[in-house]
Order: sequence, then C-alpha cells, then structure tokens
Amino acid sequence: MKILICDDHKLLREGLIQILRPVEEITYIGEAGTGEEVLKLMKNTAFDILILDIALPGKNGLEILATVKTLYPSTPVLMVSMHTQVQYAIRALKKGASGYLTKNVASDELIIAIRKIKNGGKYIAKDLVEEIADTAINGKDLQKHETLSEHEFDIMIKIANGQTPTQIGLEMNLSRNTISSLRSKILFKMHFETSADITKYCYEQKLIT
Repeated sequence: MKILICDDHKLLREGLIQILRPVEEITYIGEAGTGEEVLKLMKNTAFDILILDIALPGKNGLEILATVKTLYPSTPVLMVSMHTQVQYAIRALKKGASGYLTKNVASDELIIAIRKIKNGGKYIAKDLVEEIADTAINGKDLQKHETLSEHEFDIMIKIANGQTPTQIGLEMNLSRNTISSLRSKILFKMHFETSADITKYCYEQKLIT
C-alpha cells in the first residue's frame, strides 16, 4: 500500500509517518506540504490512499479534495483536521472523501481507518459519528452556516481568515465584483453586517482557529 500524507506542518507529517511506518502492508509513504505538491506527486505515483489536511496554505484541503476526485476519482482520500465541527466532516464526505478524522484520534484508530478505506469502506471519527447521526436522523436544528451553499461556505471561511475579495477572486477564478456580491449574500443569509461578524462567528463555532 502506498500512502501520501499532506499537512503543512512537518512535525505532524513526521508524527503520522511514525505511526504508519510499522504497518506491514504499507510499503511507501510520500509527503507533501501543500495541495500543489500533492497534485505534482500524484502525477508520477499511483497512491492507494491520500491523507489530506483541511487547513492548508493557498487552496484549502476541501478544494484540493475536489480536484483530486476529479483527476483521480478512484483514489480514496482520508481527511484529517483539527476541526471537531461536524459540518466539516459532512462537507468533506459530500465532496467525495472516504473518511474524516480529527487530529486528536488515537494511533490505532488511524490505522483502522486506513485499512477500512483501502478495502472500499468509509470511516468517520468515533467522536463525530453520534453527532452526524443526530443531525441526519433527528432533524437537529441547522446552524447559521449550514444554510450556506458549498461555494458560499468556502468563501465565508476565506473571509473569516482575513482574505480580501481580490485575493479570494484570484484563488477561485472569479471577479472581485462576484466575490463582493457573494459576500453580501452570505451576510444577508447569516444576518450579519460586517466581515468582522463573520470572523467572530467562525471563531466561536471553531470553523477557524
């Protein structure tokens, strides 16, 4: 089994490598610090699983996930994140991820997740399963950000991280005016007045760190 790990923190990559190296069926572990590096490495090597962090410089992990599933649809992707917010897990799964783990999971759960995904299954962190089921089955009330479309949610996170409409437009291949219009729509849907309100909300909801 060949595995590619993408995390912009070298120490975290090394930690994952130390956990996975003793696993008998894993024959090769590649590493990348950005989404762009992931795509370059995947051009030359057929990886069996991609372990992908959500918080990356440049394009975030969810954006890279969408690109990977377009170019390499048969490659399973396991998303890992500091975010315990269930909405991130749901959005990752909708975009084609085979699993979602929070970074506080035990090493044995990571290995279980990889083996299950390699065999065609799905895996969700144990600490999120119950909350996802509660949301899906019991009609748990939606939070403000859950009313946004995928596109609007991505832009909201970029705004919360301090990016300007011009910066966001360049990343998403959209005009500054389009981003400004979408920002206004987000503010309206969330009943906010300023970008500062968005940042405060995202921080309180642990959508950003």
